[in-house]
Amino acid sequence: YYTNWAWWALTGYFICAVIITRRYQKNGASDPLTCFEKFTVVFFPIAWSLALTVCILYWALIFDEDELVFPYFVLMIFVHALNIALITADLFMNRIRFQWIQAPIMSVIGIVYLTVNFGCSNGNEGNVYGDTLVFYPIENVTGDSFGVAGQGLALTQISFFVGFFLIWARDKCAKAAKE
Repeated sequence: YYTNWAWWALTGYFICAVIITRRYQKNGASDPLTCFEKFTVVFFPIAWSLALTVCILYWALIFDEDELVFPYFVLMIFVHALNIALITADLFMNRIRFQWIQAPIMSVIGIVYLTVNFGCSNGNEGNVYGDTLVFYPIENVTGDSFGVAGQGLALTQISFFVGFFLIWARDKCAKAAKE
């Protein structure tokens, strides 16, 4: 599931960010950046884009009002809303920038996702949603799992550019505040 991929990306990013923050507190900033710090800088836009995509896809397409049962609904808030709130807050607190060169990475992640979750699952004769191979019930609307996954891939790319714009706006406001 895309949600799991986003959760692992967010968890990985926040672990890396905590480690780097602790290093800065002990030793100050390193110049030039270490490989670990470079990895974290590249990883941040990926985690943010995945989190925004999962939030939009879940609340727009998958959420069902019948799921408003107390423990389940709280879990859904944590998994599909709180994660984007936390990483967006981090977006405005850190100095990490989105780079144009990172945009193709999002495409590669989407292609790997399609390959792993759809291409490698052709041997499955069905699942809880019926006779077709689908991961979410919404995919059965069109019967085209690749089409739905392709929309998720496109939304991930759009999410990256939304993040790129937010970083630009953050930096523009910070520059204006200094003047």
